[in-house]
Amino acid sequence: MEPLLRTRDEVAAGIRVGWELLHLLQLSVRSLEDTATRVVAAQIAGVIALWTQLYTFEEAAPATLAWAAWGVVLLSIALLGLRIPPRRLSAFWRGLDASSDSRLNEPLDEEQEAGIVAELSTALRAQRDVLQHAVRTSVALGIAGLVLTALAYVVDKGFYAP
Repeated sequence: MEPLLRTRDEVAAGIRVGWELLHLLQLSVRSLEDTATRVVAAQIAGVIALWTQLYTFEEAAPATLAWAAWGVVLLSIALLGLRIPPRRLSAFWRGLDASSDSRLNEPLDEEQEAGIVAELSTALRAQRDVLQHAVRTSVALGIAGLVLTALAYVVDKGFYAP
């Protein structure tokens, strides 16, 4: 059974753990941002590579598959690219800037500090969830584009071979 009153040391330890978890959450979000940037870069290279080959498909079926693949990869880039532009990311991080918080002009008690930790955690979790969803969806669309491209090559070489 948990005691009704907590000692100051227990509260301080809880807040300290909250700050540590907040730091881990921040690292997680930054890592996701880096991952998203690498995924977009790789997909841009893929869409350019596919673009150079689009006109080599002379028959209708493989050409349609190749163009569909190109469109799917473009969609995957757009989906993730809208989540990670530098201006959007800098605005998010600027919004978390604790130095602009008017509550910091006076000494904080444990409850106020815990409130700040909770607010920052909520904002970071929301950003992490948005980025995770965007990265997963973008990668899935990129894989679908790759499958369509492979299918276009198989159809072109298998059924329309010279």
